[in-house]
Amino acid sequence: MKIPYGKQYLDKKDYKYVVNSLKKPLLSGGIFIEKFENKISKFLKVKNVVACSSGTAALHMSFHSINLCEGDVVVMPAINFISSYNIAKLFKAKLISTKVNLNKKEFGNIIGKNCFGKEKKKRVLKEIKNFKKKYSILYTDSKTDIPLLKICKKGYII
Repeated sequence: MKIPYGKQYLDKKDYKYVVNSLKKPLLSGGIFIEKFENKISKFLKVKNVVACSSGTAALHMSFHSINLCEGDVVVMPAINFISSYNIAKLFKAKLISTKVNLNKKEFGNIIGKNCFGKEKKKRVLKEIKNFKKKYSILYTDSKTDIPLLKICKKGYII
């Protein structure tokens, strides 16, 4: 079965679950969420899982979980899910992103070298004085950040 992008597929089972949910005292929560979290927990082989209502809520919760504070640094690509940027700004973090051209004709083209690997390390060290003394923890989802991980006291690939 092909599912077209942007169009949901609902079968009789889905309608049954929706109707059953509407009959429960809690619309957002309850047994269906618990079942979902348990299945994900078993699949990932982890003890704790929390379902969120949106990706934005998950980002907000993630930033809380790492105690992101005012002045902490968040490095992200320029072309990114806008909520990542907005949530980081909400926490008053310093943002570093890949420099891109905002000119109408060349909009989105990367200016200079891309912000990953050794180039990201150079850029971060240039933009943040005393990086090695100031920042001891780094979370990343990319092995290309190994050069940065090596200069932090604690580094995590998540």
